[in-house]
Amino acid sequence: DEYLRGIPPHRVGQIHLAGHSDAGTHLVDTHDHPVPAPVWELYRRAVARFGPTSTLVEWDAAIPPFAVLAAEAERARAIETEVLHGY
Repeated sequence: DEYLRGIPPHRVGQIHLAGHSDAGTHLVDTHDHPVPAPVWELYRRAVARFGPTSTLVEWDAAIPPFAVLAAEAERARAIETEVLHGY
């Protein structure tokens, strides 16, 4: 939250969402898994701070069927709508 507060809203042009791989001692931004729950929660707080912002779900490896990708994009849309409009 402190990090988000430090970003001027007018400087945010797009938000990228992605999954990661767990390397045991650290997480690697591999873009090869679904967006995890903590990232969705961070996205929710980012939308509240920055308002409507272009959002990209990145999935660059181990690419699933299109329906899975579309569901991730729809979840981002639903969160934005809920945060900005209360439903």
